[in-house]
Amino acid sequence: LEYALAYCGALAVQGPPLSWVSSHRHHHSGSDTAQDVHSPLDGFWWSHIGWLLDAENTKIRQNKQNTKDMEAQQFYRFM
Repeated sequence: LEYALAYCGALAVQGPPLSWVSSHRHHHSGSDTAQDVHSPLDGFWWSHIGWLLDAENTKIRQNKQNTKDMEAQQFYRFM
């Protein structure tokens, strides 16, 4: 089920699952603080779409230091 949902998510063509997991984990490590990549404290539009278009947040999403557990799975390396 996990792989099926990850595959369906990838069909949105918004990046590989590892990027989204990295962003999600980074978000939860500092929720609603200055380190949060999409804090609602920065406004509605930023928290829903603005953070996706920001170059600095793109670097954070591409830094997959916090997804080593998932990179061990061949399925996610393939995607």
